[in-house]
Amino acid sequence: MKRPQALLIPLFLLLSHPGGINALELQIQGQTLIATGSEGSVAFFGVSREVAFDDVVTRSRTLEVVPLLSRTGVELDLGKPPVPDSVWVAVDLFTGEFATAAPNGPPVQSDTFQGAGVGRGAGGNGTISDLRAQGEVLVARPGAGAWTLTLGDGSPEDGDGLVDGQIQAPLDQMAGLPDNPPPPLDFIAGDTVVLIDPLSLEIVVTRIPGGA
Repeated sequence: MKRPQALLIPLFLLLSHPGGINALELQIQGQTLIATGSEGSVAFFGVSREVAFDDVVTRSRTLEVVPLLSRTGVELDLGKPPVPDSVWVAVDLFTGEFATAAPNGPPVQSDTFQGAGVGRGAGGNGTISDLRAQGEVLVARPGAGAWTLTLGDGSPEDGDGLVDGQIQAPLDQMAGLPDNPPPPLDFIAGDTVVLIDPLSLEIVVTRIPGGA
C-alpha cells in the first residue's frame, strides 16, 4: 500500500539525546513525578489510557509547568498514582533537556518520526508531519516558551485538513503555555519536539541540532 506523500521539506539533520546522557532524570514515586537535574522550570507532559468495565477506553492528557524551587528536584503531585497505561515526559524549559518515564518500566521511545517529521509546510512555516491517526505535540524553545497541540487525522487542527493517514501539526497554530508568547513561525536550533501517540503510547522526542 502506497503511503500518502507529505507536503513537507524535511529537515534531515535532527538530533536526539540518546538514553543515559541527559542531565535531566524523571522518576515516578507513588503519585508524584520527580524531575532531577533541571536548571529551570519543568513541563510535565503525559498521556494516560484507561479501560472501563464495559471496555470503553478513555484517554487523557496532562500538561503542567512547575517552577524550579529547589535543587533537590521539581515535583508534580498527580493527586493519585498514574495508571499503568501511561507515559510521561519532562522537559527542562531552560535547557531543553528531556527525560521519559512510565509506571511499568521504560516507555517505548524513538527519535524518528513516521513520515517526514519536522520540516516546513507548503507555505514555508514549521510543521510536524507523522503517519499516525492522532498525536499530542509539545514544542519547547529553551528560555523562550513552549507550545502544544492536540490533533487527529482530518481534524480542524490537522494542517492538511484531510483524512489521509497522516497528521500535520503547524507550529504557528499551536497554543502557548501560560504566560508564553505566541508560537513562532519556524523551528530553530535547540528546539525540543515531543510527540506522544495516544493510541500506542509511543513517545517521539527529538531536538533541532545546534542548540546548547
